Amino acid sequence: MATINSCTNCGCSKAKCGCQDTMLTSPAPCPTPIGCPSPEPCSEVFDAQCVIYTGENIICGTDIVVPANTNVATALQLIVDYYCINVVAYSDVLIFDSVLDSMRYYCNGVQIDVKYGTAQSNITAYVAMLNSNTNFNTYGEYFDNGDGRVRLELPYSVAKTFCPGGVISMVGFYD
Repeated sequence: MATINSCTNCGCSKAKCGCQDTMLTSPAPCPTPIGCPSPEPCSEVFDAQCVIYTGENIICGTDIVVPANTNVATALQLIVDYYCINVVAYSDVLIFDSVLDSMRYYCNGVQIDVKYGTAQSNITAYVAMLNSNTNFNTYGEYFDNGDGRVRLELPYSVAKTFCPGGVISMVGFYD
């Protein structure tokens, strides 16, 4: 470190030549919160595509949501996609000539699950049963699609666990 009287590292032989014993720091954009302009200026700004996340894979359960060495712009989009985008599935056209109480779930036409509930005599009651029964609502939220079908909106994270990249469909029935 340099001293106040001489500066041997920078080649200056005069006393107090400008070298100091402290490191350079980036100052805060403004001295007090009261004096800050709006919007507050940044000391440095980087494009999110130029900043690389180098930590461990960001994982939710067994899913890698953000892989290591992903740029921040892509990482943010992957997080939004994972938690916010819903996948929509539709049932066959339901005919209530008697009652319905169950639902079969398919991925690309192959049955992947079946769930059983309580008998309902119309689509409004059937949808209400699907949404209130924990046997069904773990997949997402059910709606009367207005055309005789039930619509299921599943979070992307749920849909990709049992039908990655596939088409989900449903068939209501009475058991």
